[in-house]
Amino acid sequence: MTEKITAQNNSNKNIKKYFNNKYYYYLVLISRIIMGTVWIYAGLKKILGNYLELLYSIQSYDLFSDTVSIFISNTLPICEIILGLLILLGIFVKPIGKISLFLLILFVIGLTQALLRGLSIDCGCFGENSENNGSQLDMILIIFRDIIFIVLTSIFTWSKQHKYALYPGKTS
Repeated sequence: MTEKITAQNNSNKNIKKYFNNKYYYYLVLISRIIMGTVWIYAGLKKILGNYLELLYSIQSYDLFSDTVSIFISNTLPICEIILGLLILLGIFVKPIGKISLFLLILFVIGLTQALLRGLSIDCGCFGENSENNGSQLDMILIIFRDIIFIVLTSIFTWSKQHKYALYPGKTS
């Protein structure tokens, strides 16, 4: 019995040692920089791009009414830019990370349902002239890319260390 407890204590020490490692701080910081930049870039491309292309991309998912599609196309780019800025600056890291995760999961669900329904769509991820042409392979690659974004976002969302954050908020 005591051997089991000792083994568990040693494993807990190893985990704490890893998460207190200086390289872990950099991993958290790099994941924040990448995801903050991605959100800002996506929002700016949508704002500076053709509004009707974004609206068409949203409507091509065949999930929303015209009114909801218009609302999403008007608000999503601004929300993405704000989200990116808050992530980059390190303000309320955990709640903002959870919002980011929620949006990314919604994007994956939306793309997956379109793929399963056989829809050929431009995801609208980065505005007009996006990186895909609506092929099945392109959609699968975008889903995998979004899963990588989910992993990066999870790193800074669930971390208790935010060394380079302006106001991380409660991290526990």
